[in-house]
Amino acid sequence: AETLPGATSAWYGFYQQRDVEVRVYESQGEAISLGQDLADTATGRRKPNALSGELTNARTSTRTSYLSYAIVGNLILLCEIKVEDCQGLIDGIGQ
Repeated sequence: AETLPGATSAWYGFYQQRDVEVRVYESQGEAISLGQDLADTATGRRKPNALSGELTNARTSTRTSYLSYAIVGNLILLCEIKVEDCQGLIDGIGQ
């Protein structure tokens, strides 16, 4: 979590034989305002800005094998291929 501004913790693991990363923030607002750009970069939706030093941070703080993510409450779930791969986790969070 030290390399993810605003995140209180980060967890890596497997679900349905796919890599998953969960980033925890204090609130959904912080997950969106502080974490969404980083999730976009980690999934290739937004290219890192080499001039701002973002390129180095993106490479050291995230895996590049995630292709999708979902923001669920105060969590950002990065999923290896598609969000549907994480659907069971997403459904379980609200319970």
